[in-house]
Amino acid sequence: KREEPPEKPSTGTLDPAKLTKDERDLLMDWQYTYKYADIQKYQSTGKGTTAAAKQAQVFENILNRSPTYEGIAYRALNLKGASLQQFSRMKSFRLEAVSSATTNPELAVHMAQTGAELGKGRGVVLQITQRGAADLREAFKYLEGMEDEIILRKGAMYKVTDKKVIDNILTIFMEEVK
Repeated sequence: KREEPPEKPSTGTLDPAKLTKDERDLLMDWQYTYKYADIQKYQSTGKGTTAAAKQAQVFENILNRSPTYEGIAYRALNLKGASLQQFSRMKSFRLEAVSSATTNPELAVHMAQTGAELGKGRGVVLQITQRGAADLREAFKYLEGMEDEIILRKGAMYKVTDKKVIDNILTIFMEEVK
């Protein structure tokens, strides 16, 4: 069964009402238009457009002012073939770029199931014990966002602690190691 231990209260100075226009636009793009791929590419390769470099810096500024999330987070994936095999065998990994996760386990399961039904690959849910993610839930609520979203930071290290199939979804249990 997917666990939901209590989360620790987060602290931080990000005031959603005081976001700059660039910050608001970036967060809206992150949640609704999926333009975050440019930021992820820039962070992982150091290559990209001037706009991507600026977005990555604006996003880093937001994350640095955000409260820290310590608790359970969920990430839905759909994987096929070699990617699924490689991911299934992993014992640990380091994030090369920021990534999003939710604090809502039902949403992650739904996303993994939907992707599988659409033929995007095996549904996988990462259940991650977080220690240093950026908590953007209040900022997204202020912007009328839909998810209880947190951001997994570039460079974060994770170790796999268990793997189980739950409701036909491969669930990989992980924890952030500092």
